[in-house]
Amino acid sequence: GLGLAGTMTMNVVERSRELTRRLLPELVLMDINLPKLNGLDATRLIKAESPGTKVVMVTVSDDQADLFESIVDVVPDRTAVVHGERRLTYAELDARANQAAHAMQARGVDAGEHVGLYLKSCPEFLEAMLGAYKMRAVPININDRYVAAEVDGVARDADAVGIVMDGSRPASANELAGSGRWV
Repeated sequence: GLGLAGTMTMNVVERSRELTRRLLPELVLMDINLPKLNGLDATRLIKAESPGTKVVMVTVSDDQADLFESIVDVVPDRTAVVHGERRLTYAELDARANQAAHAMQARGVDAGEHVGLYLKSCPEFLEAMLGAYKMRAVPININDRYVAAEVDGVARDADAVGIVMDGSRPASANELAGSGRWV
């Protein structure tokens, strides 16, 4: 069987596909590893039945970055995030996620390493999470109400190499800086 990890991965993929179907009904996500029909033939079949349909080829995996980038390619100017009066299109969110990924890489984060996200529910959290996915790092959500000692404990338990946080917590940043992790 798939085991727990395989089950969790499939659940993430299925939830992502369902969300994509609801938000972008004109988009067809198709696994390029179809067992009996190759991707090109499947695309032709879908286009013949629904000429206006956009088809995006994806590989079934837990790769949220590739799935997100497939959506960006199809609807770059559609609103992706609404936070108060602030709005970001998919293209803007993608550009900001790329910046977050580059910032983490500049701090020495490598693929497979864990990064704590100590942020409120805001666009920056999503940007950092997608940035981590893009570089194949593992984002670890840290409750934004935790105090520095709790944040350090979660980061230590998760083996996080760093913590992404906003500038509104200078005292916490100073306390966490001594932990050997970047903030």
